[in-house]
Amino acid sequence: MNKNLQKANWIQELKEMEKSFCRDTIKDGAKGWAKYFGEFGRLVGKNGNLIEGPASIFNAMSNIFSQPGYSLIWDPMHADVSDDGTLGFTYGNYVRKWLEDGIEKEETGRYMTIWKKNEKNEWQIEADIGN
Repeated sequence: MNKNLQKANWIQELKEMEKSFCRDTIKDGAKGWAKYFGEFGRLVGKNGNLIEGPASIFNAMSNIFSQPGYSLIWDPMHADVSDDGTLGFTYGNYVRKWLEDGIEKEETGRYMTIWKKNEKNEWQIEADIGN
């Protein structure tokens, strides 16, 4: 397979992984979110706190996903991968909703996720940040 076609396939594969990440998060909340992070994956919180590892990320996100009316939906606008297909990134827009004093609140923003293939050749999140 030619190099450009292979890279295009990896980019599409990564976009599909990002979409699966969103679908699983919608379905399973914090559990769906945390399972995509690698052993040393990092989540950069809005306050700048760094949360490392799936268990810690699950605990932090459980509090967020347990808020009344909470939802988070996003879609990758762009993705790219390294020439060897082992490192990549995605970015796009997100919409977050929750209830506060019975009133629905909404926030929109952008995110960037850095992905790396593990020893099983599966994409895992190395770092995720949103504004």
